[in-house]
Amino acid sequence: MATSTWAAGDSRIAGIFNSRDKAVSAKEMIVNKFELNPAAAKVIEPGSKAASHKLEGSSDKIGESMLWLHLLYGSLGLFAGLGLGWLLVNFGPNFTQLNPTFTYIAMLSPGLFIGLFLSGLLSLKPQHDAVNQAAVAAVNNKEWTLIIKLDNEHTAKSDIAPLMKQAGASSVI
Repeated sequence: MATSTWAAGDSRIAGIFNSRDKAVSAKEMIVNKFELNPAAAKVIEPGSKAASHKLEGSSDKIGESMLWLHLLYGSLGLFAGLGLGWLLVNFGPNFTQLNPTFTYIAMLSPGLFIGLFLSGLLSLKPQHDAVNQAAVAAVNNKEWTLIIKLDNEHTAKSDIAPLMKQAGASSVI
């Protein structure tokens, strides 16, 4: 029975196939029909050691994105803590007004921590979990996976899914 689900926010679609021939023919058919960049469609074979590279590609962009998210949210948290410290020193209770240095330190630390924590949560990319888990399970079950990245393409997943099923995909994610 063929199933079809895909994660919102993930620009990739994956089809699980029982044979190499079906996966390769589906890749060629979809690339030709929608005039996609051939590099956007990758076939992952069972037992592949390079499955993670084919799933996510180069980690340079991911690392750069994580760095900028941490710098941005860490800075925002730091400034939020600084602002809250200023409010407490100027308008807060007497114990915060009597010791401004410790008040600022006490507010900067949680502000920075919360900002960095939020950036870590955003960097985890939970929207990619469904496709990655399905592809890894297929590799372990000796099935072939066709991954199509639609980042720069003007094609909808809903247009590609029926073609994958028609080509013999047991499931489309």
